[in-house]
Amino acid sequence: MLLTISNANHFPVSVEIPIGSPGQKIVAQGENLPQTDGIATWSRSLAAGEEAQLRYSY
Repeated sequence: MLLTISNANHFPVSVEIPIGSPGQKIVAQGENLPQTDGIATWSRSLAAGEEAQLRYSY
């Protein structure tokens, strides 16, 4: 799976994206996904105009 996020604002933003369901094993390529309430969560800060991608599997 590929998840792409972007920031079209003129200011930085922070995002937290839960992936899957509680207890589900999510494997991210090149990143460690901490769990929030048992759910793997991708947290990123994006500068104005920045884009980020996360590749993962479950």
